[in-house]
Amino acid sequence: MPKETFLNLDKQKQKKIINETMNEFTEKGYKNGNIGIIAKNAGVSKGSMYQYFDNKKELCLYCVKLACDISFKYVDNKIKDCYDMSVFDYIYFGYKNAWTLFKDEMLVYVFLQNMYLDIRSDISEEVFNIIRKESELYLNPIIQMIESNKKQGLIRSDISTENIFSYISAVSGKFKEKMLLIAKDKGKEVYDMSFEDFEPFIKDMVSLMKNGIGQNNV
Repeated sequence: MPKETFLNLDKQKQKKIINETMNEFTEKGYKNGNIGIIAKNAGVSKGSMYQYFDNKKELCLYCVKLACDISFKYVDNKIKDCYDMSVFDYIYFGYKNAWTLFKDEMLVYVFLQNMYLDIRSDISEEVFNIIRKESELYLNPIIQMIESNKKQGLIRSDISTENIFSYISAVSGKFKEKMLLIAKDKGKEVYDMSFEDFEPFIKDMVSLMKNGIGQNNV
């Protein structure tokens, strides 16, 4: 994590260092990412980088945490007024609004995606743990929504909220992986495609969730 010397920098300097770090690891991966090149592109000395962070690992993991925070807050702000809807509609609109994240925070999204997929990295397990922990903080509203939907008779009450949440997370995670493969088969990235390209696929996912935990299936 960052040292006080980094936190004491002005925000523009911090942002420059973070952006150059994300660029470097996005292009070369964690193993081949070079902290000296990051420093050069950010306009600071290599020695200064070690005054800001203990090592490359701490710098990268901090950027992963920051990218998670930016991503989840961005999407949450887009759909925070939707908390009174069904969890199924919430998920659908969450995916729909995620496409604006691809445009507005492209670097953050691509960096986070590449770090998540870099399973051969020496820090892959720590990256996964950070993403899981950070996502749990911003998924808490879904827990509350599940409870509310149960009372409204929209979701099965014979399954624990925790298990329903795990089910939603697992299904969503698998579908996200499939979306990446669909884009790859077309020689593209997810952010190069439109929401409309994936809309039938996402609707299928929501339909499967309804079939599994919807109240009419008790």
